[in-house]
Amino acid sequence: MFFFKRKEIIVDCFTPHYDIYESYRPLPANNFIPEGWKSLPKTINMKALQRSNMEIPRGTMKMCKGFTNLFSSGFIIQLWSDVALDSNTDPMSQIAASNSIFFNSHPDYQMWDGLYRGYKHVKFSSPWALVEKTGVKFTWNRCDWHNTDIADKMHMVSAVTDFKYQHHANMNIFIKDNSIVKLTAGQPMVHLIPMSEHKLKLKYHLISLQEFDTRFYHSTKFSGEYKENVRLIDNKSKCPFGFGK
Repeated sequence: MFFFKRKEIIVDCFTPHYDIYESYRPLPANNFIPEGWKSLPKTINMKALQRSNMEIPRGTMKMCKGFTNLFSSGFIIQLWSDVALDSNTDPMSQIAASNSIFFNSHPDYQMWDGLYRGYKHVKFSSPWALVEKTGVKFTWNRCDWHNTDIADKMHMVSAVTDFKYQHHANMNIFIKDNSIVKLTAGQPMVHLIPMSEHKLKLKYHLISLQEFDTRFYHSTKFSGEYKENVRLIDNKSKCPFGFGK
């Protein structure tokens, strides 16, 4: 009988910020299972018939396979700062945060007219840069089972991304007009799930701000930066003698 070691998807997580490195790392999703779900019984005895005292067990969310599959997959990026947003005016002038350098916005001309009408855009620029060398794609999902108290005010948009050709983990969010949203450091924000059956492993690296900026915050193009990164990285990996092309 032969045993083969299961392949791993390794995501290297880099930040230059000591407090964030120590306290607000991206973590496997099972670290963020909602406390309310944990306290649920698997079944609840319910009356089987209206005119009978006979009871039968009925399943609760504790037995939902979709839920348990979700929290056994991928990893979650947690918020690294307390944040308060007031969308009555330009959100850029109405953000209070303990790490305000990580928040900005895209101008309207970069989006199509009518997108999230009645909402204002804000980008949370993650202090983490993520690197995964094989190019596996990750689904980008908002944390629906958390933040339910502000679900009518805040929407995180979904996506599919990779961390071979780009390394940002920035969050594009829309805040409903005339709303105040308050978020807390440590709050689950985005759930990244690899489109692969291979085991996920996270590694963490605290590096200098200079190295972080040099490695992850540079651009050679006004637009089309991702396509250029693909060209540069793929060319770099090719054999100089033409083998493996």
